[in-house]
Amino acid sequence: MHIRFTNHAQAGMMERGISTSRVAETVRHPDSHFPARGGAIGCIKRFGIKTLKVIFGIRGKVEYVIITAYYL
Repeated sequence: MHIRFTNHAQAGMMERGISTSRVAETVRHPDSHFPARGGAIGCIKRFGIKTLKVIFGIRGKVEYVIITAYYL
């Protein structure tokens, strides 16, 4: 699985102090997942007292494109 980040996602992650490894962990091993707008997929994973939400799309069979990520 290859994970690519949009510029929007990278800027938001930097602003919010979210690491790429946490996003990758959330996408690979989510606590739960759900359909999001425009055919995207959302997933959430708890890290201690924080819960990370990631919205991504799938391109082809192996590329995950991260649209945004933020703590709830």
